[in-house]
Amino acid sequence: MSQEKNNLIRKKVFWYIVGILAIVAIAQYTTTGAVAITSGAFISIMIVKIRQMTAEYEYDRPLWFRSLLIFTGIIVIFGGMIVCRELSKLIYNATEGVITSLYTFLIILVLMITLFVICCKKRKGKDEKSSRTYIFLMVFAGCMVIAQCGGSMLHDSDLKNEQWKQEQDICLYHKEDIIGTWVETNGMDDVLGIKHSEEIFRADGSWQSGHDDAIISKGQWTLRDDVIEVHKTSISVGSTHESTDDIMTYTIIHLTKDRMECKRGEYPIVFQRKM
Repeated sequence: MSQEKNNLIRKKVFWYIVGILAIVAIAQYTTTGAVAITSGAFISIMIVKIRQMTAEYEYDRPLWFRSLLIFTGIIVIFGGMIVCRELSKLIYNATEGVITSLYTFLIILVLMITLFVICCKKRKGKDEKSSRTYIFLMVFAGCMVIAQCGGSMLHDSDLKNEQWKQEQDICLYHKEDIIGTWVETNGMDDVLGIKHSEEIFRADGSWQSGHDDAIISKGQWTLRDDVIEVHKTSISVGSTHESTDDIMTYTIIHLTKDRMECKRGEYPIVFQRKM
């Protein structure tokens, strides 16, 4: 009678664990906050039910074997999450994103369920000692499913963080941040009345550098990510005008409302916004 009771408890615990994994997967791939909160409540209730069911379980295995299963479960789940995350990442990169972390989890799930079912059939009719190997493999299969579930979620989280960083990099600077007149000071004030060069970035995409009483360069400018590209089209000295076709690039290092640090090639430049 106790054996039948144990089998019933094991089946119930198994399906409760399957339900917990399903809820975790749904919560991971759903952005709705209400779903995440409800999922947490359901999981808490299911864990309590599992504890209540296992309290009536009558152990027929030696203590050392039960301890082995517990430590195996801990090591496979928590250590396996890291390994499974790398596996998911490797498959994702090798297939150029065709096999996502979710698909990797489903593949491992099918393989581990197959292993679990085979071991479950093999252990039937065997004595306690002979069935230990199959029980060990069944526990390993179940823990691998949990580990791959966690590893796939970690990899999915890494991808989302990477995507967020790329979006932040793309939106790091806007054209409106550059528009205006900037004075090239390199961090120093005017010395002995010498005027620093001015560069004007206009909203219509036109650009000008220099002073009315000195060399004036004109052209067009564009902003791509953190690079300002200036296409210089003409140079004027007094009444003399000369066409040119030079391209200069400014890589922005740091930008605030009143100060812009950048590099033109290897040459560092500091601009102050002219008020």
